[in-house]
Amino acid sequence: MDNAAAIKELAKILETDGAKLASLDAFMSKATGRRGVPGRVLEMNREMADAALRKINSGIAEAAHVRGVLRQAIVRQEKEFMNLLNQIPDHDEFGRMAKLAEQMVKTNHGHFLKKDLLRQIFTERPPANLLEYLGYKRVEDLIAKEDLTECMSALRFVETNEWMHETFEKVYGRFTPADFEERRVELRVLGPKWHDVSKKFVAKKHHNVSHLKEFGVIFLNPIAENIPGKLLRDFALLLHYFHEVQFYSKLFAKHFDAPDFAERLKSLLRGDVEEVKEVGAGEWLIVQRYL
Repeated sequence: MDNAAAIKELAKILETDGAKLASLDAFMSKATGRRGVPGRVLEMNREMADAALRKINSGIAEAAHVRGVLRQAIVRQEKEFMNLLNQIPDHDEFGRMAKLAEQMVKTNHGHFLKKDLLRQIFTERPPANLLEYLGYKRVEDLIAKEDLTECMSALRFVETNEWMHETFEKVYGRFTPADFEERRVELRVLGPKWHDVSKKFVAKKHHNVSHLKEFGVIFLNPIAENIPGKLLRDFALLLHYFHEVQFYSKLFAKHFDAPDFAERLKSLLRGDVEEVKEVGAGEWLIVQRYL
């Protein structure tokens, strides 16, 4: 296949403009001296697709057939995973998943905000909706009687966006490196009291796992979904979040010596992307994958 035809087919696969892809190829060919790359990329893509079909024992490429074969594989593998999970002592599958994940992760510590700061955050910024949901009149009673790690995890389920944003700007803007300590990543399964309010989160995100990366906390929502593959999916996310939390911990520590540390911390937690209008020769723009 000639270069123009390869670019046309790749553009269709990537759902991008063929002219832009051709322009990129011309630029990169000039910069690197390598030609015919689109054709080789297309060939590699075909080889991987063929290998995937062979792996699922199917020479048929129709989407409906492939979906059916993959669904059968998911059901079989999830059954095997459940058999493994049931060998771990705990009262429910969420607790067993948490224990297995902690056993598999080799490094699970980092630099995180001290837990005492949770009390400070709630005292300074009483969460009205959370207080109402738990039946408290005063924030002091919530602090005295509740698990503040669980409360912090549940804030996104009950508080308004306005409260979340204002609290973030007012409180997080004062944090310094002295507010951090090195400790283990904490994996929590939220208690049954959060079941009803976390339904909205699960319905929106389509999974049960989330985290407070600045506090080094990963949590599972107590929502059981009767969907094939959901156990495998949630467990994979658990392992992913261990790596993400540790990755951000390293970023926090990297900026400890910066005079504007608080602003950098907030930028990291927001996931800011730099506003760039122009790029120089040989420069590439890289953004978070989910954006």
